This record gives sequence, structure tokens and C-alpha cells, in this order.
Amino acid sequence: MADEGLTLTGETPPSEQAVETPVEPQVESKEATPPQEPPQEPHPLEPGGDRFKEVWARAKTAEADRDRWKEDAIRKDERLKTLETLGSNAVKPTEPEYGWDQLQKWVDDGKITMGQALGYREQKVAERATHEAEERLKKHAAVAQQHSFVDGELSKYLTVLPALRTPGSEDHTRAEQELAYWLQVEGVSNYRALPIEERKRLELKAMRSAFGAPDAVASARSSEREARTNREAFVETTTTGSKSSTPAKDPVKSLSAREREHYDRMIKKGRYPGGWDDVRAELNWQRKPIKA
Repeated sequence: MADEGLTLTGETPPSEQAVETPVEPQVESKEATPPQEPPQEPHPLEPGGDRFKEVWARAKTAEADRDRWKEDAIRKDERLKTLETLGSNAVKPTEPEYGWDQLQKWVDDGKITMGQALGYREQKVAERATHEAEERLKKHAAVAQQHSFVDGELSKYLTVLPALRTPGSEDHTRAEQELAYWLQVEGVSNYRALPIEERKRLELKAMRSAFGAPDAVASARSSEREARTNREAFVETTTTGSKSSTPAKDPVKSLSAREREHYDRMIKKGRYPGGWDDVRAELNWQRKPIKA
């Protein structure tokens, strides 16, 4: 045909038409990963190990027990200090004592037998009797100890002050005056009606108030006797320097009423533990003359 060799304007000859090239799909290359090994368990003694966890749990339990025991010890110590502060008469916690009504109820409920109830009651009665007997023995022992102490102190005074046995002596009169004072303080109107032990207690109080402690009295009297022996053996004179055997006069008798009142007040204050004997020793003291 005449038109077969013609190519229309604007048309692309078949030989020049684009041929579609098939596109191969791109496959992403993946690197081969080695197989992962299962995680290994830690050593039993390392953190996370079974033995480590067990030891750690025990340590924590021990620490908690230690803290609890420490708190218990502190509470017990505080309770003990409270009881010591309150004294021996403090009410101590005791287990409750059940009465017969409660025991009978338990018997009726079948919780205990009648024999158990009777045995419990007999046990409590015996415990009360034992406690009361112990308390009575403690009181008797305390009273006996006090009486023994009073007797011992009175015996000391009679030893160092034998004039107390002689009515009318200076020591006896002084003790009587002090006893009358304490009887008035105690409000005792009938001294002879008091029990013997109570009378001894008041006598001891009067003697200690009048003379001081018996040991101090013994020391003062011993020193006084030594000084009196030396004074009565020889009396020094300042005129001729010779020694005379004339006994020294009692300086207390030459005191005025005001001076005696002063010394009596000082004796009561304890200035002269040996009483008037110490006053005599002070009044008799003389400064020895300086010999050329």
C-alpha cells in the first residue's frame, strides 16, 4: 500500500518506540546472625545466685531479729529502772488469780475438771500463805536488826561515859534534860508506858543529841584525860619556875551566868563534842612561858 511507508508527523516509528525493560525486584540482603546462646545462670555465690540469695535473706532476717531483740532489751531495761525507782513496795505484775466462780464456769463448760479446779485453788492458798510468812519474817528480821543496833549504840555511850549510870552526875543530868526535850517533841506524855524498845530509841536519840557520836566522844575524853593527868601532876609557875603538886581549880565554877549560857549554847551546837570537859580543857590551857 502506498501509505505503508509513510510516517505521520508526530508519531514515533515502531523501531524507535521505547521498550519497557522488566525491573527485577530488589531483595534486601540480610547478614546472617549467629545463633544466640541461652543466658547462663550466675554462680551460686555471686550476686543473683541461689546460694547468694539464701545467705542474703538469712542476713536480713538476722538483722531484723537483732533489732527486735534490741528493742525488747531496751523496754525491759526501762521497766526495770521504773521498778527500782518505785522501790521495793512497787506493784509488780503478777499473773491473774482466778476466783471460784470462774473455775466453776470452766468446769461446767468442760474445759477443766473439778479436781483441777480444786488443785488450783489449793495451790493459790498455799502461795498466799507462803508469801505472808515470808513478809512476816522480813519484818521481824528488820525489827531485830534495828533493836540490835540501838542496843549496841547505847552500850558504846555507857562505855565511854560511865557517869551516865550515876544519877545526879553531870552526864546523867545532861542526858535527862535532852531526853525531856525529845519527849516533848515526840508528844510523849507517859514515858514509862512506852514499850522498852521505844524507850531505848528515844534515849539513844537524846544521847546522840547531847554528846555527839560515841566514837567522837571516846576520842575527846581520851585526849582530855591525858591533858588532865599532865596538868594535875605538875603546875607550872611563872614566878620561881618551880613545880607544884597543887591540883588545878575547876575553871567552870568561876564562870559567870552569861559565860555559862554561852558555853552551853556552843555545846549544843557541837562546838565542844566532849561537853563541859572540853570547856574545862580550853579554860585550863595556858601558854607556857618562854624560858631564857
